[in-house]
Amino acid sequence: MTISEQIQEDIKAHIVAGETPPYPLTLGGIAGHFGASLMPARTAVERLIDAKFLSRTGDGALGINTRRRSRDPHISLSSIRPAAPVAPEEKIAEHIISLSLRGAGECLREEVTAEEFGIGRTVLRRIFNRFSGEGIIEHLPRRGWRVRPFSEPEMLDYIDMRETLELRAVELAMQRLDTDFLHQLIAGNRPDADGRPRLDNRLHRHWIDRAENRYISQFFDQNGIYYETLFARAVQDDETIARRAREHCRILKALLVGDLTEAKTALSKHIRDQRAHVARSLSDFAKTGTGT
Repeated sequence: MTISEQIQEDIKAHIVAGETPPYPLTLGGIAGHFGASLMPARTAVERLIDAKFLSRTGDGALGINTRRRSRDPHISLSSIRPAAPVAPEEKIAEHIISLSLRGAGECLREEVTAEEFGIGRTVLRRIFNRFSGEGIIEHLPRRGWRVRPFSEPEMLDYIDMRETLELRAVELAMQRLDTDFLHQLIAGNRPDADGRPRLDNRLHRHWIDRAENRYISQFFDQNGIYYETLFARAVQDDETIARRAREHCRILKALLVGDLTEAKTALSKHIRDQRAHVARSLSDFAKTGTGT
């Protein structure tokens, strides 16, 4: 679904449910709410006018056609509203990781990238600046933004440092962990009602934050985003998700009973196993160019 289609469906759902959208019905207000450029907002509005969900008044302002409201008393916004779209930064991060895996250090042009993802250059520049601070890309004056080329030796170095620092973080955080949150994490790493495996990765950041060591936090803030995005790409099939979720539960249960030794042993294995997952993802990427 394109960004213009997402905008169109969201406005349409509000009208059918008889609710006013929580953003101004102007091209600027719509584009700003969705973090998009004016073009997809304009496209969505024109389609809604053609379908008679919106109309223009004499002064050009947009108005809602109340006749399009559903007569079904059971209709609600939550029941017909489309799923929240993937944030543009997530899509762009995935795109950058794909380029990174090619190892060429490609340069991204703002104008071309903004048009490709249907967002304004101001929004894109804000995303790129954040990615630059997180080490995913590098700004090159007058040339654009350079994608960080993937390096297997650097990844292995990161995993080694991650293991050392995260194990230390667990030690420091042991007496400050939120037991209620640990129980929530266990629930989030168990299969859903339909038996599908689920993976909640928030446990790692929990003890990193609770360690209250700014040097540990700084390491993960500056280096973790790139690799965590890469690692998430390597854990997409149900079998791997289920296995990683079981490993999470083993760590969490050990922490809940105060067994720090068992928790650290399980965490160490969990981190080191990441190498095999990434190796498989790289092999798939080499075959298909997509990693899927």
